[in-house]
Amino acid sequence: SPWLKPQPSAQKVPTSCLRSLPTMENNQSVPVQTELEEVKEIIIVGGGPVGLLGALASAKFVQVTVYERFSGHEPVEARSINLTLGRRGLKALETVVSPSCYRAIQELGQPVAGRQVHEAGKEPVFQRYGLDDTERLLSVPRAELHRLLMQEAQGHQNIKIYFSHKLCPERSWRDAEGNTELVFMREGETD
Repeated sequence: SPWLKPQPSAQKVPTSCLRSLPTMENNQSVPVQTELEEVKEIIIVGGGPVGLLGALASAKFVQVTVYERFSGHEPVEARSINLTLGRRGLKALETVVSPSCYRAIQELGQPVAGRQVHEAGKEPVFQRYGLDDTERLLSVPRAELHRLLMQEAQGHQNIKIYFSHKLCPERSWRDAEGNTELVFMREGETD
C-alpha cells in the first residue's frame, strides 16, 4: 500500500491543509469544501516554474513551504528549452510577481506568431497562434524563467524552500479520518 505508517526518524510534515485545495477531475476544476481561515500553511512539492508560481500566488495569503528534490545548484533539468506563454500565463505572472521580475521575463522572451508545419510530401504550412500578427505567444528560455521565479520566491518572507528533499510516498500515510502526513527526506538519507 502507498500509505504506510512513517518511520519514527523520518521528517513528518502535517498536511491537513492539502484537503482545502481544488482538485482536477475529468479536466475540470472541482472545488473542495474548505474553510480558508483554517489554512495556515500550504506545502508545494516541486520547485519548478509551476510550483514557484503557485508558491508566490499563495504566499500573499498564507505561509508556503516548497520541497524541491534538486539542490538548487545544478542546471535545471528541463523537458524543453523554451516555454511559450499565452495571454493567461502572462496575466498570471503579472498578477503574482514583482513588476521588475515581470519586465525581466518580458525582456528575455521572444514573441512568436505561429509555427511552420511540415508534412511528408506536402509544402510547409504556417499556422498562426492567433487571428493575426497582434496575437502572439511569448517564448521564454525555461532555465531563465526558473531562475527569475526562484529569486522572487527566495526573496519572499512567506516562502520557505527546502532543497534536496524528495517526497517519499512509500513512507507517507493516511489515517482513518483522512488526515495525511507526507514524509520528506534529504538526498542521501535512509531513515
